[in-house]
Amino acid sequence: MENHDLSKTAPSFRQYFGPNAHFHGPSVEISFPAFPYRYQIKALISHLLAIGCEISAYEGEETVGLAEAIGILSSILHTRWVTPDWNYGTTDSTSWVCLAHIYPQISISLLLAVFRTLCEYPTPSEETIHNLLFQARRINSIDSVTILLNRAARNQRVSFTPVSIQTNTNQLGQGRRGLHCFGIANELDSLSGLRLSIDKLGTIEFLHRMGLPTTRAAVAYNPEQAQHVARQLGYPCVIKPITLGKGKGITTNIRNARQITSAVHYAHSAGGFPIMVEGQIDGFDHRMLVINGKLLSAYRRTPPHVLGDGITPIRQLIDAENRRRMEQKGSADRYLKPILVDQALHDFLDGQDGLSLDTIPEAGQCIYLRGQANLAQGGTLSNLTRNIHPDNHELAIQVARLFRVHAMGIDFMTSDIAVSWKDSPCAIIEVNCTPGLSGIGDATLALRTLLPKRLSGRIPTFLVVAPPSEGNELCRSIANILESNGLIATLHLANATAPGQTQSPPSLGWRVERSVLDPATTALVIQISASELLRNGAPIDNCDAIFWPHAKHLPHPLDETIEDILRCFTNTKRIDHPVTHDELVTKIDEVLTEFATEPDNIRPTIELLPTIAQHAGNDADFVIRQVRFWRIPAIPMHWISNQLQQEDAKVADGMLDNYRLAEIFTTLSNERLSTAEKLTLAPMQEGASWDTPFFIRELNPAITGGSAAEAAASFAAAYLNRLIGEYFSTPRKF
Repeated sequence: MENHDLSKTAPSFRQYFGPNAHFHGPSVEISFPAFPYRYQIKALISHLLAIGCEISAYEGEETVGLAEAIGILSSILHTRWVTPDWNYGTTDSTSWVCLAHIYPQISISLLLAVFRTLCEYPTPSEETIHNLLFQARRINSIDSVTILLNRAARNQRVSFTPVSIQTNTNQLGQGRRGLHCFGIANELDSLSGLRLSIDKLGTIEFLHRMGLPTTRAAVAYNPEQAQHVARQLGYPCVIKPITLGKGKGITTNIRNARQITSAVHYAHSAGGFPIMVEGQIDGFDHRMLVINGKLLSAYRRTPPHVLGDGITPIRQLIDAENRRRMEQKGSADRYLKPILVDQALHDFLDGQDGLSLDTIPEAGQCIYLRGQANLAQGGTLSNLTRNIHPDNHELAIQVARLFRVHAMGIDFMTSDIAVSWKDSPCAIIEVNCTPGLSGIGDATLALRTLLPKRLSGRIPTFLVVAPPSEGNELCRSIANILESNGLIATLHLANATAPGQTQSPPSLGWRVERSVLDPATTALVIQISASELLRNGAPIDNCDAIFWPHAKHLPHPLDETIEDILRCFTNTKRIDHPVTHDELVTKIDEVLTEFATEPDNIRPTIELLPTIAQHAGNDADFVIRQVRFWRIPAIPMHWISNQLQQEDAKVADGMLDNYRLAEIFTTLSNERLSTAEKLTLAPMQEGASWDTPFFIRELNPAITGGSAAEAAASFAAAYLNRLIGEYFSTPRKF
């Protein structure tokens, strides 16, 4: 391939705000003339790896076309957390690639960098490669919580709209029901609570005044002051910056004055003076996550460590562990960060009887590499949510309430989280109002807790597919009906131009996005012609009703494409013929009724999944074979026991989780069945909860539609969904 054939090509870009002819949702697209060249994609990836690019492995075909190569390379350059969806193809003589995005401008820059790299294939210039690596680092520098929350929102039909790239602020939902978020911190959190949580010493002093377990601490401005404070507090102690997070600048297990000097310099280099000297509490660091007054999870965070084999020095054990972590990027352990070998690690090893990187541990000996268990420093997670003691559960909720925040991570040091904080040595060592999330499972649970209702974050939205001559009138009729129901609809009509406007109006997608970001918007009515729908896609990612007055339903390619686009709007009401006024009123009332009943419409935790019976014949019975259990927050067992009127004290221990919920589900189902019809659930393999949004278990025997077993299972699911919904919807007690 000759480089100059492509080097003179200027690709085109387009942003889609919703489903379109090439992709099922919001995306950015690069298009360019179709070329017949093939690319040795594995060779290119090997070259990028050799020059230090962090990039995921590729196991597909050896040679691919240009469009596919762009999609593959753009996708796998997203090395963190969630690989984006993408699609590619050729229309007439133009090839295109669509890539799902979080921030469209950043994704467009990456697509362009990939395109230019492939234009110069097989020998891209140093400048081109440098720009590619820069764009890859830029897209992977997006906050991991934002990435995970974006994917969870799309999966749950919740609009996710960037507000500001520079400040990493986004909106979940639409209009007046939208929620401004910074990670999972949001507009409902108090600024005073956020400012207080940033100051570690201020946090400890406040918690102490409120009679809650915490450490003793004081500030220091130099090593001499730090040594004086340490003598007063007693060894061992911890030295850390006052305001930094993610484990930066922290030294633990300090046992003498010599170690204090080094720790002070380390903390100062990370966050300046003053630094904080804190008494150390023995035990494990547990992160308890509270959202909307509910405890979601409790994870034990273990410091990075290696296991000796009697042969290999610590240095090589760390290298082997880091290689293993790199290989886990596509697995449930993708949250793992590499273990950084720095001065703090050297000092920590030295504090353990003079260990060094050249020490060879005995076989089976566990060598901790840091005192703190922060994930950003290479720590590991263990989910202990079901084991947390009810007193510790209430403690976490109380702390979030005292700080007046909806989203908070509480770092709780204790040797056993199953023991009440009132009965064992323990301490709250930090709180975080911008807590992290470790996987899509945690993100989905956080989203379902932030927006527990099925239509949370949504406003009534109507899409009219018709030319202006007819569509505008229909849109105004819809707006009038909405107004009679107390809603002021924001209209977006074709060819809309403001008075006195001389320039071309912004695209329909941009205009609709402005309304989505405006909290004054209570309902949306959007008109779009069939030709614009084909060209620019839908201007929104979710809607409640679609009116297509002149749907032809003929095997015409364009009509089929429109149908494919509209089909992406799942659970949406459709009218595909000219509508009378009465029909219009009826359809709008159906939509508004769902919104009016929203307070009782909690997202289901238990769902019975239907399949078709596997036997011949056109009259096959409808059967239910599987049950889906969405992850739930830490609901006290004594609470669910009281609701179920169970008196067994053993049942009241710990927290309800999906495994216990599955047992309760089958028990309730079988209470309504005879002995011969007992239902069971297939054993459920333990999964990585932070990366698992739900668990699916097979229901045995298979349930025939209309049977007593189906009725019993449906009753149990509905009953438990209602109870858990009540727990979700209990108002917060600020």
